[in-house]
Amino acid sequence: MGIAHRIELYNQASRLARDHIANDPELKGRAGLIKHLHEAIRHEIASGVTEPVTVAANAIRRLQAERLKNTAGGAV
Repeated sequence: MGIAHRIELYNQASRLARDHIANDPELKGRAGLIKHLHEAIRHEIASGVTEPVTVAANAIRRLQAERLKNTAGGAV
């Protein structure tokens, strides 16, 4: 996959994920959210995922799992 394709994949996945997050009150107000989203999307692309919807969905799942882990651990 070329660099232009990776950039387009990142942009599409990021847009999809941000649209979803805007409608999810549990994720929306989280500190450092954009940084974590960026890292999750990059991880998915580096893992070889090539569909924007799949990249975005997996990144959102990762953010939700981190939120649950932090909530269960007593952190707010």
